[in-house]
Amino acid sequence: MSSEVQSSTMATIVNYIKWSATRPRARLVPGPWLPPALTYSDIEFKSEFSDKTNLSGWLIKERNTASRGVVILCHGHLGNRLEMLSIACMLSKHHFTTLCFDFRARGKSAGSMCTLGLREAFDVMGAVSYVRQNPETSNLPVFVLGNSMGGASAIRAAYRDKRIDAVICEACFARLTNVVSARIRLTTGPFASKLIEQCHSVDGTRNDNGFSIDEVNPVDEIAAISPRPVLLITDGADATCPRNESDSLYAAALEPKSRWIAPMTPHVQAFRLHPAEYTGICVEFLEAALIRV
Repeated sequence: MSSEVQSSTMATIVNYIKWSATRPRARLVPGPWLPPALTYSDIEFKSEFSDKTNLSGWLIKERNTASRGVVILCHGHLGNRLEMLSIACMLSKHHFTTLCFDFRARGKSAGSMCTLGLREAFDVMGAVSYVRQNPETSNLPVFVLGNSMGGASAIRAAYRDKRIDAVICEACFARLTNVVSARIRLTTGPFASKLIEQCHSVDGTRNDNGFSIDEVNPVDEIAAISPRPVLLITDGADATCPRNESDSLYAAALEPKSRWIAPMTPHVQAFRLHPAEYTGICVEFLEAALIRV
């Protein structure tokens, strides 16, 4: 293969990797099926990022029952708010209002580019602002629970926003470069090193500026969440965000911090595979956080 053809092929692969990771994944999101005891409202709010992207979600609560707090639920990279619906229903049974929303370029939200946790942190902050401005929730404690990219966004939002009272993260990476590099090595083999070198920066679109994956490092920000509590959930059989990523996050976090390693669990499947343990650990953590607020 000539050097020109090899270079062209490499550029095509790099562009595909970047496009696949950041392209919008809009989806028609149907209204949620909820138990009769729960009700929901369609909501819209703006990201706190400078572009003020319009975001869409649901506010879910129990009927005729006082709420103890609000939990903002943040989905992962390829998901949307539906990913978090079963957790929302579980938390509602324990008298927590939940806000499920679509990150930028996901579900029904606007935006032309997913930024893998960079600008999504400001989407979380937009959700916090909505909760604080809504008369029904303005005086309630605010917690954030996120999966994978949503967990990274939750940590980065709590670093910037003291209105967040506690954070729960499942299968969260410490540094985005680590998991991107690992995924490229897994899928491209001997070409990985050259591809990784060219994937650190992502070009912008007509409506969004580009960014660097080197900017998304929850491990550098998690310590600043203290003295607010953090719970890390490590999926024991996670090939996407492996154990060492969670180890780094937990080591960097300051007290009060806690961790649950869900045994034999693939990426963000802890609630599905261990519903009783997941519920008990998360509810106990949130109840303890309520005492600290």
